[in-house]
Amino acid sequence: MLAPQALRAALLLSLASIGLGCPAPPPHAPECPKGSFCGHVEGVEALRQTREGALSCPKYITWGPDGGAPAAELPALGEGSLDMESTRKRRTAGESDACCYRWYQSCPAGAGADGGADAGGDAAR
Repeated sequence: MLAPQALRAALLLSLASIGLGCPAPPPHAPECPKGSFCGHVEGVEALRQTREGALSCPKYITWGPDGGAPAAELPALGEGSLDMESTRKRRTAGESDACCYRWYQSCPAGAGADGGADAGGDAAR
């Protein structure tokens, strides 16, 4: 008969060998350049990605090398979604045609933020 300590050790060893059924943690997703900016309706209308809109602003915008970024501080390629709260704040402050966006730059798998700068503050156009 096995001693209690030997039995405990054998049980722990067998549990450790099967991994306790715990999945491996997911790999860390790369941080890609992202931030926010505010522009004006006429400046972002040409970047409209879909027909959707709110507050007279395109809901989704995209830009690339052909059209250029909506603000100098932004990367050459990117996309944005309307930030309703920031847009309303700007309009309350007197900018009646403000359209504010949360933007991000797509980056390939395995790439990190070192491929571009993060313009986390507001870039007004």
